Amino acid sequence: DFYRSRFQVTPEVLIPRSDTELLVETGLRFLDCLDMPLGDVQRIDPVKRGGTALVADLCTGTGCVGLSIFGQMREKGRDIRLYMADISDKALNCASQNVSNLVTESDKTLVSLLMDDILETDGSKYTREGKLDLIVSNPPYITDDEMKELPEDVLYEPDLALRGGEDGLLFYFRLAFISKRILKENGALAVEHGCDQGAKVREIFAKSGFNNVTTLRDYGGNERVTFGRL
Repeated sequence: DFYRSRFQVTPEVLIPRSDTELLVETGLRFLDCLDMPLGDVQRIDPVKRGGTALVADLCTGTGCVGLSIFGQMREKGRDIRLYMADISDKALNCASQNVSNLVTESDKTLVSLLMDDILETDGSKYTREGKLDLIVSNPPYITDDEMKELPEDVLYEPDLALRGGEDGLLFYFRLAFISKRILKENGALAVEHGCDQGAKVREIFAKSGFNNVTTLRDYGGNERVTFGRL
């Protein structure tokens, strides 16, 4: 179970964790679709924009983040177009099954699954209907050294979804760069990261030109999600 739904999980994807629900709440708060924001999420100012919200979930895995945002938006009668991307075809197969299980037949045309390498993409796949309002991502962020000392319960999860380069920050530089190209003015990027990476991710966001950069703590008190807007 994750957020308010049950997701199918396979050996090729990360198991959704409760800490990641903060990323969902951050996205929903920005889209002005969170009824009772608690904790640090209250610091996010909602965007006031009509029309269809264009949202991308990059490094989507099971699709739990994007689909949770999508589900809440549709439940409240809000219009949303969701792009879910991953480099792994097996992860996309898992996400596709979750779309089948959780999205109504009439809404399935509002969700697109895309194979894409975040480290190589130019982002054009996500802007066919206009620039995006929101990008969310829970990318790989384990450092090379940490990979050697992973606890047993994580060892069985896919290496591709864990390894974030020598310092664990490889994907954040790329996400910030891509987002600058494909977000609308006042659009937002929200990412999950390790509890000791907040300061470095904030620096990446700030140097990339994001404003209102802030890091939110999860309910365990750990820095978990960094948010910024253009």
